[in-house]
Amino acid sequence: MTQPNTDSLNREFHIDILKRFNWLYSLKPKSLANSMKRLMAPDERRRIIDTGIGIRFYADPLTHLGRKIILDSRYEENTVETFRSEIKSGQVVVDVGANEGGMLSIYPLIIKVKGCISYSNPKLGRG
Repeated sequence: MTQPNTDSLNREFHIDILKRFNWLYSLKPKSLANSMKRLMAPDERRRIIDTGIGIRFYADPLTHLGRKIILDSRYEENTVETFRSEIKSGQVVVDVGANEGGMLSIYPLIIKVKGCISYSNPKLGRG
């Protein structure tokens, strides 16, 4: 009897979480949805998921990035292709508003070891 690999177990786990908590994506305001996630969803819901383009994420299925990768096995394919055509090895990449860092894991594949990556995710006040 063969054992299922870790990626398929993680995917099954994520799909189960998405099925149970998908309704949170339409709950407004977003602050209420985030509070509900903290109260109802399991604390340890992050698992490693393969994107299919040589990148593995420690993904939370209840975030936009995690949900997109889990459901599509890809993340912003057109954006990745644009970066691959525009960013050259050795260049400096600055990502302002990096959020969960989905693109941060793609840049090193493009710029190789000769480039530099700088990122920021400023928390802007509301008022």
